[in-house]
Amino acid sequence: MTHYKEFISDVTLVIGSVQLFSLYLLCRPLSRFRAIVIVGMTALFYGTYFISPVTKFLGIAPFKSFRFVIPTIICILMILMVRALFSKNIKRKTKKIAILLVGLALISGFSFTKLRQYNAKAAIERPQYKKILVDNWERSQVNKENVNER
Repeated sequence: MTHYKEFISDVTLVIGSVQLFSLYLLCRPLSRFRAIVIVGMTALFYGTYFISPVTKFLGIAPFKSFRFVIPTIICILMILMVRALFSKNIKRKTKKIAILLVGLALISGFSFTKLRQYNAKAAIERPQYKKILVDNWERSQVNKENVNER
């Protein structure tokens, strides 16, 4: 079950990072109040991954290290690539296609790596889950028979 929580944590991290970076882009030009809001939201968002009761409540895996840095950097790079792709400063189609291909390679590589990690962890834990599922199914059948006999 922990591999599922880690997968969900990474997905929420990517989505949250994109939202925080979008918030930054929307708040420009920065004033003192806007900067405080952005810093506070960022601290709150990343802080939830390090507070154990909050991670249990949200159903995500707590970060025991700084593994969140890589997905966050990838998200920021992807947003910058999309901005560059639609920028009026880049006129040549070849440059835009190159930016698009680099972005696709980056996100595909990250997704493939995460999917491999998820499948590897699931394959290790699968026999345990099968045993639990069979045991639970057998117990439910016994309970149904007991209820029917009454």
